[in-house]
Amino acid sequence: MDRGFHPYVSRSRGLAFGRPPGWGVKELERAVELRAPDGLVVASFSADRTEEALADDLQGFPGRVFSALEGYEGTLDPSEPRVLKHRYEAVQVKGEGVAAENGLKQDLRVIVLRRKVAVLVTAVIAENAKVGAPAEVRQALEVVATLRTRPPATAAGG
Repeated sequence: MDRGFHPYVSRSRGLAFGRPPGWGVKELERAVELRAPDGLVVASFSADRTEEALADDLQGFPGRVFSALEGYEGTLDPSEPRVLKHRYEAVQVKGEGVAAENGLKQDLRVIVLRRKVAVLVTAVIAENAKVGAPAEVRQALEVVATLRTRPPATAAGG
């Protein structure tokens, strides 16, 4: 792994990536969450293997996800989609939001990766906009660059 990243495999989500040193990881109900040691950046990754997700318009999908993010005040307005270099097809949007829970302004990114006929991965990166954490955002983007999919484990343990 690059820069001392540690391999992390979420068997239940079917995702593998490099975890930066000191970053915490937590398995949520539908996603895997990474948190920078200082708490200024949080990234979450989820995988959707449904036919509907795989058939969706990749250019428009990140903006729709961005606009529908929960836990933010008002309307979220994403940037125009931009292709991102990755081994899978990748598109990202950026924008700002204010957390409803604490009024914290955040810089947000939604990145969608599609591995054809297999999986659509959504990554959301949130950065504390007041303090800023460009080094941690770069690390989160490096995590996205390392991301790979694999078949998820089944309830029977397969």
